[in-house]
Amino acid sequence: MQTVEIGNQPVADESLVFVYGSLMQGFGNHRCLGDAEFVGATTLSDGGQYNRRCFRMVSLGAFPGIVDAEPSEATTISGEVYRASRTVMADLDLLEGVSSGFYQRRVVRLDNGMSAYVYVLARTNPGEQAVPGGNWATYCEEQAYRRRTWEQDLQRWGVTK
Repeated sequence: MQTVEIGNQPVADESLVFVYGSLMQGFGNHRCLGDAEFVGATTLSDGGQYNRRCFRMVSLGAFPGIVDAEPSEATTISGEVYRASRTVMADLDLLEGVSSGFYQRRVVRLDNGMSAYVYVLARTNPGEQAVPGGNWATYCEEQAYRRRTWEQDLQRWGVTK
């Protein structure tokens, strides 16, 4: 398997990526996964036996992010796993603002035992709204956040295209 560097991390010809928000099926950025192969739905739990870090999900409006969390604040994150090409991974790094420091791409061990890349917010901001239960689809249904546009949220966060 050949490996190249994208950003600061090596990426193989094909990599597994865990998505938990707007990249999931039924959401606006799913198209950015291109020809990535759906592997299955799974979860990412707290530090537990696999991960040294705990996470919690926050809403940024039209999309979520996961952030590092103390064990007492951690939630199980629901999402989907895809087998993505090097090109798709580069596109995702661009979408997620890895080079500008908006998200970081990290390797985690998922609850199904697979290791995959996941995008984690590089910083937290005051007033972020927690997503109880770590399930973005359920949260969107409850909050009707799908109506908000990506551009509004990018402007609110001061991120330029």
